Amino acid sequence: MQDMRLVNACYIITNPKVRSLYGARLEKSLQSSGLSSKTCTVPDSEKSKSSNVWFNTLKQLSDFDKGRGVCVIALGGGVVGDLSGFVASTYRRGVPFIQVPTTLLGQVDSAIGGKVAIDIDCAKNIAGAFYQPKAVFSDIDTLKSLPTRQIRNGLQR
Repeated sequence: MQDMRLVNACYIITNPKVRSLYGARLEKSLQSSGLSSKTCTVPDSEKSKSSNVWFNTLKQLSDFDKGRGVCVIALGGGVVGDLSGFVASTYRRGVPFIQVPTTLLGQVDSAIGGKVAIDIDCAKNIAGAFYQPKAVFSDIDTLKSLPTRQIRNGLQR
């Protein structure tokens, strides 16, 4: 895996709702740090953890990267984290990966365990890896945008 000191471009993977809430702020922060970025938006559902979405995301990442030293950033909940981590683990045999979880379950479980995966027709999380993020940035203020039901779901796990 490449060293974070060699990173000069960030590929953000998120969903439409999270992008509308936090995407511009993250992009601006990266830009002010001298990093270029591109945001890839995937549907907000478990269907985003598919081989088709994974492969299309890899192609888009490759088009953006051009050997610039890229890092993948997951901005969202568990689905985004799983997909982003799997993309990072399989692109160029592993590139740096950062988790920015925006759900309670993401903050206390999926973002810190290094478990990344996609689903295939016969089973959930069947293609995956253990791929530790270089960093996890959890901001509990992001939980304010969640419905009570989703907070309860995170507490029950």
